[in-house]
Amino acid sequence: MYKSNINLNLYKTFYDVAKSGSISKAAQNSFTSQPAISKSIKKIRRRARSSIIL
Repeated sequence: MYKSNINLNLYKTFYDVAKSGSISKAAQNSFTSQPAISKSIKKIRRRARSSIIL
């Protein structure tokens, strides 16, 4: 169950970045640091085993 929550948070972060158009705006909107957002995107890329273009 814990892993599912992590996945949902990662996808929410991805959605926030896509919706706002940039990592910095997504960080501001979610009250999260830019490095934390970048790490989340990197985790998604690794799990998808491909690059993601935002």
